Amino acid sequence: MQAGADVIHGCALGIGERVGNTPMDQVLVNLKLLGAIDQDLIKLKDYCETASRACHVAIPPGYPVFGSD
Repeated sequence: MQAGADVIHGCALGIGERVGNTPMDQVLVNLKLLGAIDQDLIKLKDYCETASRACHVAIPPGYPVFGSD
């Protein structure tokens, strides 16, 4: 974004057809930690859990921020 990107593409939990899909939840958390965004991320856990259920893909225990560990 600092280099001039207008858009960031990402996927729910990084789930996608091939490898290298950016997990949108992790992008948002890191942007928040860096102070680049000011939005409230209170519903981000619900987003991840909904995506997990809809895609029938469990959130790994060690998944950053929302894993059970």
